[in-house]
Amino acid sequence: MAATHGYFLLQVIEFDQSGDAQTHNALMIEHIRAAKAEAVLTANLAHLAGGERAITELCDLITPEQTYPRGHHWPPPVPDSGCVR
Repeated sequence: MAATHGYFLLQVIEFDQSGDAQTHNALMIEHIRAAKAEAVLTANLAHLAGGERAITELCDLITPEQTYPRGHHWPPPVPDSGCVR
């Protein structure tokens, strides 16, 4: 996928399922900044556990279906109403 989009794959980062999403996202941001990455490639947005907004503040985000450029404007998150149906 990297070559298809004209990128050189620098590093593959894999997080285990035991950690929390907030910690994973903070580590991912550290890696992006340290590598001065131009893009992050992922199989799908679900792999990012909500980190897509932070990623697109720093670089492009690429999935097989779509490219989200740096600065992409995501729709506002849906507020949790606390109601259960």
